[in-house]
Amino acid sequence: MKGTTSVYNENTLFAIVDIETNDTRKNKKQVINDLSFGIWSRKAGFLVKKGFIIKENRRFPLFYADKYSIYDRYIKQGLYTVESFENVITSLDSTLKEYNPIYVCAYNSTFDLPIIRKACQGI
Repeated sequence: MKGTTSVYNENTLFAIVDIETNDTRKNKKQVINDLSFGIWSRKAGFLVKKGFIIKENRRFPLFYADKYSIYDRYIKQGLYTVESFENVITSLDSTLKEYNPIYVCAYNSTFDLPIIRKACQGI
């Protein structure tokens, strides 16, 4: 499905991305602990929803300490899977190419994008 360009069109596709980083007050290295994304339109709602816990970063403390128990619940419910960062980025890339969303939305993107860029340098 290809998106239209108007934000008001009910068929316009949006990619929504969110990440959770570690508690940088306790760590000098900032890493991504989870990354979730979806493809959404007004007409269809969510066409894709994917949530990943980054395997290589599970040892780092989270900003919200109780999030690990939430992760465990999400894994049991099938909402999240544990994957390497490289596999997560590959999944995101292939989903963006398949759906070709016109807009990418992210809460706090000015904070998240530099962290994602830095993490991608290692791939």
